[in-house]
Amino acid sequence: MDDVCIKLGEDLEIGKKVPVSPFKVLNDIGLLMCFRECEAYAICLSINFNQEPRSCMDILRRYPDRRGKDGVYSIIAGVEKKYVFCDMSTDQGGWTVIQRRQNSSINFYRPWNEYRAGFGDPSSNYWIGSDAINALTMHKDQELRVDLEDFEGEKAYALYSTFYVEDVNSNYRLNVSVFSGTAGDSLVYHNGMDFSTYDDDNDSRSNENCAVHWKGAWWYNGCHHSNLNGGYARAAVAGAQYISWRSWKDQHIALKGALMMIRTKL
Repeated sequence: MDDVCIKLGEDLEIGKKVPVSPFKVLNDIGLLMCFRECEAYAICLSINFNQEPRSCMDILRRYPDRRGKDGVYSIIAGVEKKYVFCDMSTDQGGWTVIQRRQNSSINFYRPWNEYRAGFGDPSSNYWIGSDAINALTMHKDQELRVDLEDFEGEKAYALYSTFYVEDVNSNYRLNVSVFSGTAGDSLVYHNGMDFSTYDDDNDSRSNENCAVHWKGAWWYNGCHHSNLNGGYARAAVAGAQYISWRSWKDQHIALKGALMMIRTKL
């Protein structure tokens, strides 16, 4: 039997069995959900969530009254529902936060598969997931804003008008360019680099794993000018193994907070 499909509104989950007979194929109208026959039932293999918000900007465009109301919202990244922190205030809002560091409550020294899936709590410290970042940026229409804070309460930011991350087959290769802002540029040095973790070394050094040496996970080159997934120091100590952005302080000084967020270019 050919694949069959079903409309939204049936409370489906991937892997859930549903009766085959009532459903029809619906193409090109945002309702396509494909199934494969399994005896008298069809098993949901994938879901197209075109009717659900795909980003924080999507939420803001649908519900303008959300402007100024920062917080945790749900979106669809690829085929997965994600809870994310939305910045609905900064520079007109609509920012989807993909990485957030506020304190030491979440360990960011993690393996490849955990970075791929995502981890943490979007209300405090989290990584949305490398697959999700790829899904959110694959159309190459996103800008990136990096917000930083030191232990004295001083803040700075870096804005990049081009930002996208390739898929897992390219090791989530970074594409970033065109900087502006107050923190200096510490990311374009990493442009074109694959993502590395302590158990998956993709940096440009042949004699060591930068993720192991600098206790993080990043688009390490040889090794880094920024390390936003590095260790949390709890004080403004010097050290490139901590959360740092070299161009802001002219050296690697541990930062109190860091946040990476994206939105469709205005």
